Amino acid sequence: MGHLRTVLPADSMVPIGWVAVGDPVRILPPEDHDGIWAVQKNLDFPGYASAWTAPPTARAC
Repeated sequence: MGHLRTVLPADSMVPIGWVAVGDPVRILPPEDHDGIWAVQKNLDFPGYASAWTAPPTARAC
């Protein structure tokens, strides 16, 4: 699965169920919640997708 604001080079392969996130891209196993969040938190998915601003202590699930 690739996420918004992620750049995946044309010759890349993401294994089924794994997560591609960031630029430069990191390809992570789905159980690596901390690793995924470490990349995602700076991408501001809610603000980028809908102009919503998260409170400073908010954390995505």
